[in-house]
Amino acid sequence: MGGNVTAVNKVTGAETRAEKIQVKDIGRKQFISTFVEIFKVMNKQFKAKYKKPIWVDEKILANGFAFNGSTSFIMDPSLSDEEVMKYKPSAGDLDITVPEELKEDLWKYLDSLEGKEIIPGATYMGSNKPTISSIGEQINSVIMVDFPNGQRAYAQVDFEFLEFENDKPTEWAKFSHSSSFSDAKAGVKAVHHKFLIRALVGGASIRDDIVIATGKSTPEKVTLSKSKVHALPRMLKFSVSRGIRLAYEPLIDPKTGKVMVIDGKQVYKEIPSKDSTYETVIENIYKLAFQQLHGHESDVRLFESFIGVLELMKKHLDKRQIKETHDRYLDLLWGGGFQRAQELEVGNPELDFQVKSSGYQKLVKYLHLKDQSKKMIEEYYKNYGQRGMKESFRNLLESLEK
Repeated sequence: MGGNVTAVNKVTGAETRAEKIQVKDIGRKQFISTFVEIFKVMNKQFKAKYKKPIWVDEKILANGFAFNGSTSFIMDPSLSDEEVMKYKPSAGDLDITVPEELKEDLWKYLDSLEGKEIIPGATYMGSNKPTISSIGEQINSVIMVDFPNGQRAYAQVDFEFLEFENDKPTEWAKFSHSSSFSDAKAGVKAVHHKFLIRALVGGASIRDDIVIATGKSTPEKVTLSKSKVHALPRMLKFSVSRGIRLAYEPLIDPKTGKVMVIDGKQVYKEIPSKDSTYETVIENIYKLAFQQLHGHESDVRLFESFIGVLELMKKHLDKRQIKETHDRYLDLLWGGGFQRAQELEVGNPELDFQVKSSGYQKLVKYLHLKDQSKKMIEEYYKNYGQRGMKESFRNLLESLEK
């Protein structure tokens, strides 16, 4: 999930593979000070070249706010070395935010930096983005750093292009790329937070009192959808990149001004995502997800972590909503079928299982649910990455059946 990039120097063709960064061995204070210096020098060079800085307010480098994922708490000087290193002694990569409008200029600047020292002992090796058109949402690069204590790191640095406001990432930009330290202390990867919210938003917004008409239906001619997706409508949908949206709207009879009814159920139509308005204010997302009229500050803070969302589920959801959320979450982890669950660890089913299982086991234990994952796990890892599993992992699966 991090530290997998191979950077290529476009002039020499030399390849540099990123490696896990041993922050504890390097020394966290040294690690922070070195990379803050690297980014400040890059900021100065970029400004000299393009007449504008990457980070207008360099305080967000020093206080850690410019960083995303687990990097955000590794680089947060308000947290003690002892506490952070206990739960996060290494890092797969460094995620640093950049205003999205600077992506092309940053690519050009990094292109000119390949093979050169940024500061003494730190050389920019290249990225995996060969052209401007290949940038996408981020530039994944490798910086080789020789630290004073003799440790060398081939650090993957991901420059993530996000929306900025008032010279810092917006609330939604931070939330959508966040990693909670409370989750890290619980041994749960950040990906579980977004998976759980996605499952929750659908699971808690089921409506069995409505039916869905086809997109071409009109009040004069209503045809009900036969799609399995619409058999049990979920009123809300969540996108990590865009926010939360309303999935359906009522079909109004123009003669009466009321919602049309068929067989005692109100008729709704799906709102195409392209026509949807996405909510990105975190308090409002919380209120929609849990159907709350008010966003109490303590609950909104809980919404920012996987462990916190579990607590909110216990507080606000009924048994059916919890079951539906569990089933959707399980499917996101190990589901097959038309849309196979995402493989989080390329070519490593054992690690993929460990990452996914950590969150799932927390959920079933915290909410006192029955573990229903065994059969799905067996099916999922049979063809993981279209390769056979390692023998040790076969043994692990066999032990789950006992």
